[in-house]
Amino acid sequence: MNYQQLKQNYLSKLQNTKEKLDEILNTSTDVLNNEEIKDLEKLQKINNKFITKLNKEEIEVAIIGAENGGKSTFANAFVKLKEAFPTGSIRTTYTSTKLKYGNDRAIVTFYTTEEFDGIFNELLEQVKYQNRNGLKNFDINHYKSYFENLKQTDKKLYDDHNFLHNS
Repeated sequence: MNYQQLKQNYLSKLQNTKEKLDEILNTSTDVLNNEEIKDLEKLQKINNKFITKLNKEEIEVAIIGAENGGKSTFANAFVKLKEAFPTGSIRTTYTSTKLKYGNDRAIVTFYTTEEFDGIFNELLEQVKYQNRNGLKNFDINHYKSYFENLKQTDKKLYDDHNFLHNS
């Protein structure tokens, strides 16, 4: 199956899910309690976000590493552009950056520290990491120890997220 076929297949499944969630929320509100309705609305929002991203053909990639670790150089090589992201011997990309593909142009969006910390903390929440105080107060050694411990305490969670931690 090529990319367009896979995309259409996935969009079809997401659209079916959207229709079912809409149907449940529109007809079953007298059967469901408020917490169940909120949970279904949250799923509906996530589902709609995936539909939008697939239709726009957007992907999100997080590149996180030590200061002067080559993140910008890697990102430039990844998008096959020499200077989409600034590089240098001083801190150049402390904030989160969004790059969108366009017709013969790239749009780069910079995030504030607070915006980046929000995204970063959401990612830490996915692996149930409790010390979510933003990147500035992040202890990489404590996190590595926590994540390694997941092999024993929550193997599924570890396996689900291990592809992000191969460095």
